[in-house]
Amino acid sequence: MMVVAAQKEFKDPYRHRKRPKKHRKAVGDMRRLINEAGWNELKMQDAIQTLRSFSLVSTTTIADSLFLRLHPLVQAWLRDMDLPNAPDYRTMAHQILASCHRRDHLQLCRYLTPHINAFQSDNEGQRLHDNDQVAAGKVLRELGQYRLAEELLSRALTSLRHYYKKDTWKTLFVAMDLAATIFDQGRWAEAEQMDLETLEKQIKIYGVKHPMVLQTVGNLAAAYALQSRYKEAEKMQLFVLKQRKRMRGLEHRKTILAMSSLAVTYSYQRRFS
Repeated sequence: MMVVAAQKEFKDPYRHRKRPKKHRKAVGDMRRLINEAGWNELKMQDAIQTLRSFSLVSTTTIADSLFLRLHPLVQAWLRDMDLPNAPDYRTMAHQILASCHRRDHLQLCRYLTPHINAFQSDNEGQRLHDNDQVAAGKVLRELGQYRLAEELLSRALTSLRHYYKKDTWKTLFVAMDLAATIFDQGRWAEAEQMDLETLEKQIKIYGVKHPMVLQTVGNLAAAYALQSRYKEAEKMQLFVLKQRKRMRGLEHRKTILAMSSLAVTYSYQRRFS
């Protein structure tokens, strides 16, 4: 986690809302502490060895990855003590986790889930920044933990709408992810309703041919298809495919996915040829 976060310069993978100055200062302190001249493996190994010599941490190696475990008494002491700089350390921990919440590191993200659950269980989740909640929600959805992902994305969407006073591309992106998470749970009618509301707002802002609009149309078509509303789904998928071909060409990944979705809808109708 530390290596990946340092390589990403402890930056948010999704910047839906500006961080407070206090947070930015804590992250700056962490960069200077860990990453001022780039990631230094020898320096970190030396720090870990010092901690081990005092029995403050234990280490385990699994598949070329080093895992650290704080002694339970140290964890309890950190939770119970009201240290003047404890909030800064908590901020640093949050940012390390947030920096790792990326779809290109899903293998690593499997190990983040216990930390996310811990934040949720001790009510710290209520204080998580919107960027943290969106990042964690996206990763948890990819890992199939849909209920927790829905909770985080829903809370972030409510907060962002309250902050911006209206829907922007930032809120609409989160709304799309939330609808997709609801869809993944088989609640297709709910996902359909949310996609319709999102689509209406997107078209007003971007028009009907914007990539974000096409993504929502495709999601809506999938909800229709799974409710046996094949003709509606087919019409939408044909539109998406036409625009993908025009914008991306025949061999682009998104064009191929649009073709695949349309093929599935044909197969549902037994139009095998």
